[in-house]
Amino acid sequence: MSEFIHEILLFAGKLILFVTHSIFCLFSSVSTNGDTKLKNVSFFDGSTIIYCLSTCGDLILTDVIIDSAYSTGLYVNHGHGSLFLTNVTIANGRQEGLYVYGCNSNTFLDNVTISNNRGGGMILFYVQLVFLDHPSTIINNYSPTNGGGLTIGFQVLAIDGNTEVVINCSNNPTLQYFLKPLPLYVTSEALGVCLCSDDEGTINYHVRIDSHQLYPGQFITLPLVTVGVCGGISPAVLVTNSEGGIIVSLETINQETKKQCKNFTYQIRQRWPNISNGKIKLGIEEKLELPDNSSLIVDVTLLPCPNGLALSNGLCECNSAISSVSSVRCDVNQMPHPISKSSNSWLYYNTQYDCTVGYVNCPFDYCTSSAISFSLDDPDIQCANNRSGILCGACQQGLSLMLGSNKCGQCSNKNSLMLSVIECEGRKSYVWSVDGNIPYLGHKHIYLFILSLVVMLTGLLYTITIFSSQWMQRLSGRYCRSSWDPFYRFKPFLDAYTGPYKDKYRYWTGLLLIIRLLLTTVFSYTTGTIPIINTYITVLIAGLLIHLLSKEVYRNKILNILELLYMVNLCITALSIALINQFGWNIGTTSITVITALSVSLSMTTFLITTVVHLYIEMKKRCHSIQCHETREEPLLVNASDSSCIRNDNNLPSLVYKI
Repeated sequence: MSEFIHEILLFAGKLILFVTHSIFCLFSSVSTNGDTKLKNVSFFDGSTIIYCLSTCGDLILTDVIIDSAYSTGLYVNHGHGSLFLTNVTIANGRQEGLYVYGCNSNTFLDNVTISNNRGGGMILFYVQLVFLDHPSTIINNYSPTNGGGLTIGFQVLAIDGNTEVVINCSNNPTLQYFLKPLPLYVTSEALGVCLCSDDEGTINYHVRIDSHQLYPGQFITLPLVTVGVCGGISPAVLVTNSEGGIIVSLETINQETKKQCKNFTYQIRQRWPNISNGKIKLGIEEKLELPDNSSLIVDVTLLPCPNGLALSNGLCECNSAISSVSSVRCDVNQMPHPISKSSNSWLYYNTQYDCTVGYVNCPFDYCTSSAISFSLDDPDIQCANNRSGILCGACQQGLSLMLGSNKCGQCSNKNSLMLSVIECEGRKSYVWSVDGNIPYLGHKHIYLFILSLVVMLTGLLYTITIFSSQWMQRLSGRYCRSSWDPFYRFKPFLDAYTGPYKDKYRYWTGLLLIIRLLLTTVFSYTTGTIPIINTYITVLIAGLLIHLLSKEVYRNKILNILELLYMVNLCITALSIALINQFGWNIGTTSITVITALSVSLSMTTFLITTVVHLYIEMKKRCHSIQCHETREEPLLVNASDSSCIRNDNNLPSLVYKI
């Protein structure tokens, strides 16, 4: 056995050996096709480099030990010849044990041991690896980047020496000493793209075609990995192509795979409206000749857009009816609830006419105004207070409308009068918006319509009469005789409303009624569209009434102060709520509840005090009237102190008439 430790220069025919500074270099002659042999040699604490240039023959290493190399244990760069390693041990190196760079040549291993190397066991480029009769052992090697046991580069096949077929890496006995599982310890240039299982990250090597049903514009996320020889994970850059009626957009910009499964997201568009099938081909950059089934094929079938959505630019987007409604958004990636809204609108799909209905202003308290996601296949999700049906006009099965509210519960169903128009594909349907399932002026609705019309006209006439009485009395007095004067006949009734006010402000009660009617009409619209404006309207009206009350509308100052206090309370409360909503002050639900409770409490207190004051004034009048009546029955007893009875009789027309 020859052992090279010091600097030695050896000339042996066609072989030049040069060893210096613990590096062994072998250069073959460039003009010969002869073989180069190295036998019974041991190398310690050094590296072995063999260059076989041009058309050199085979390199044959027999009974060679390379131990504790500070760089690559055995580096071989040869041309068209083969490398034979027999009874060779490469161990304990600081980098890879065996590095072979060939040119479509073979590397034969027969009873070779490669162990405990820190840069990996073997790295092979452009060679075919052949395992001969005696098993080889590649064990306990480590690599921070490549496979710990075997890293295979370009155009490499692992071949069984007896059968000359590609090795089945999972069960071939020549790899029995590799650490298991093999894919974790063997890498190469990437040869194919594989799917991973979502739950465990297991690589599905045998799945080459995957099928999906998607909506145009929907995203698909695929857990992918690129693999090489023996299924080893080999990072690479993906190349994506689409075929047929689909277009693929890359949602994941970085298409480089990693050493573990990685999710890649793609958006699928429809290329042509009449073609709904296509394929996604996921391959890798071709640095070498790849297998025929290297690419992963994803078959895609595009589904028709959900109800309420239409195909636009290859995507399912809101159709014209829904897009005309504010605060509505469509996204097929939210299936089965592709529509989102946060307004008081109501959306519906009519299967009979195949059209979509977008109603902007749902009746108050019928539809939810909070942010929701839903499908037009189940439009009742839009309804509030246990309601359902067209315009949320009906109650859920088994429930009825609760008295005094729009909520549905276990009670009878009694409603007022409203009209809604639903347009679908040019067809207009008139329904009762309280219950959209009942046609407007239909058999069930006509009686309520007539009754409501009578009540409404009566109330309107009543309000106008109260408001205009102080001016109408003057006009009727000029043009009507007393016996035909309607305001003279109803004067006791009207005085009950106008009596507490000064003559200039006898319209006050009528004004308050008109304001209430106007606010009811305005709020019925704004509550469903721009509810924030309600508080500003309330502040404006309260400010106007405060201005008028400051001129002393009531004869009694106490009553004027009480009503002024009520209006100031209303104005401050509405203004506080408006400012909180406008500036987004986060004072908490509890604080708002406290403000509302204080305002209501103050209003109730003012109401009770007003009632007590009115009662006191009335009792005082009655007592004074009784006292004066008794005084008139005994005129001789009248003295100066009773003169007020005579003066106060000006407020009692009937008594003055008797005198």
